[in-house]
Amino acid sequence: QANFSLTARSEPDTRDVLYEETRPGTFRFVNQSGSGERFFGELSDRGIGGSAQLSLPLGMLTAAIGGSVDTKLRNFSARRFRISPVSGADPSILFLPAEQLFGPDHLGKDMRLDERTSRGDAYDGSLTIVGGFASAEVAPLDELRVIAGLRYETATQKITAGSIFATDNSETPAVDRTEGALLPSLNVVYALSKEMNLRASYSYTLARPMFRELAPFLYRDYSRRRNITGQPKLVETRIHNQDLRWEWFFGETEVLSASVFAKELSNPIERIIVGSAQGDLTFSNAQGALMFGAELEARSSLRFLTEALSDFRVGMNLALIWSDVDLGAERGSTTNQTRALQGQAPYIANVSLGWAKEVWGVDATVLFNVIGPRISEVGYDGLLDVYERPFPRLDFVVSKRLGESFKAKLALTNLLNQSEVYQMAEVEMFHWDRGVAGSLALEWTP
Repeated sequence: QANFSLTARSEPDTRDVLYEETRPGTFRFVNQSGSGERFFGELSDRGIGGSAQLSLPLGMLTAAIGGSVDTKLRNFSARRFRISPVSGADPSILFLPAEQLFGPDHLGKDMRLDERTSRGDAYDGSLTIVGGFASAEVAPLDELRVIAGLRYETATQKITAGSIFATDNSETPAVDRTEGALLPSLNVVYALSKEMNLRASYSYTLARPMFRELAPFLYRDYSRRRNITGQPKLVETRIHNQDLRWEWFFGETEVLSASVFAKELSNPIERIIVGSAQGDLTFSNAQGALMFGAELEARSSLRFLTEALSDFRVGMNLALIWSDVDLGAERGSTTNQTRALQGQAPYIANVSLGWAKEVWGVDATVLFNVIGPRISEVGYDGLLDVYERPFPRLDFVVSKRLGESFKAKLALTNLLNQSEVYQMAEVEMFHWDRGVAGSLALEWTP
């Protein structure tokens, strides 16, 4: 197997202007960082990789060996310019609308243009992961299967920053690290009957920081009027996963399952508030975290009610999760000494209702999803945590097969027209009316 991907993004001229209302109906240009700024950015992401696997049936034992290599390359560069009043300019011009204030009558006379590009506004990054694995599946009893695997993985991650257009001489820390890890896994499946299994599993996994989280680039979040900065000192998160699952396959496409799980995380990456004035953000490793949860899942057609509903199917999934963070050395700075893991909700619920007519080539699904309140940003130095409130979402997807190779798909999202709301205690920090969105796609399979 081999793969290649290319993603490019161009932000040719993002302009930000901030006005304050000095009295009803009167607005004045705010001369501060981020206001009157023009931002130009280019990003290119390339990925290339491949893997090979060989399976060997050896009597009652099935063995497999394989290896893989994946490389991701990123090039990013940006330039910033800011228009601001010159010293001694008539302050009354700041009450002019932007179209006049930044127009030819004032630019170069009362207003000046300066480059504000910093050293961290350009960086090159690479991540190469090379791994090899071996696994074996054995059935010592008719009712018992054991699958064990071992993977060794080494990752080399590099980030170098430094814009040739920088107007400052600040140092930009680089990232150059190579880390290896031995990742075992074990699954034990016991057949309680022909349709019913009891499954226990353990795995050791990794979560590596992304380029955006590592790079010392300062990103301006214009909608929230704050800065987000990467942290080159971040380290990878290591996770012990345990799971016990009961599953009942009572039909060809029907399943009912219940499970409990636990996770132990070392150095989980969290998004934290570091600037009390603007709510600026960066990323940090907590010392550790624990998670415990239970999950219930069901999928079935409605044929069991009546044959007239045999084309309909229903599905549901409910997860309840408890998490707790060990702050370690960060305990003195964090406002809340005991809290959940940032980004982890206490519950997640999904319900779907589908209808399919194979002879017509039509498939339609209504999906409902809601995620419980979760910490979006961790509060530091007296600032409280910012929570993302539950966001009930109703989506609709329908597809129609067109011949042997084509399929048309229509998707409508957020049919309830719900808004995203972020709160610090009872204070609403940010409100986003997402609206109802739709997309139409045509798929081709050769």
